[in-house]
Amino acid sequence: MGRGTTRERTRLYPECEYRVGKELKRTVDWIVDQEGAALFVEAKTKRMRFEAKVEIVQEDILPIELDKLAAMIVQVYKSIRDYRDGRYPNYALIPNERFFR
Repeated sequence: MGRGTTRERTRLYPECEYRVGKELKRTVDWIVDQEGAALFVEAKTKRMRFEAKVEIVQEDILPIELDKLAAMIVQVYKSIRDYRDGRYPNYALIPNERFFR
């Protein structure tokens, strides 16, 4: 797919699906492209459980909640790796493009 018209200064690319082998994946939620720079946006809604914020007695709750948050971060980095490997169908890799996440 193209990058939009040359008259546009800012272009938005919504999430789309792609395959790596048999696995169905999704790109980041939004890509904001502006004059040779790309911003990758992933929106997550996860709050730590109340007990993880205030409980000292149950030591296992905080690590469980932190593991969930860490898994979300890893998911985003895997998606970005797929982009850098040229697997995004809606946003082709451009060498030397500035890249923000």
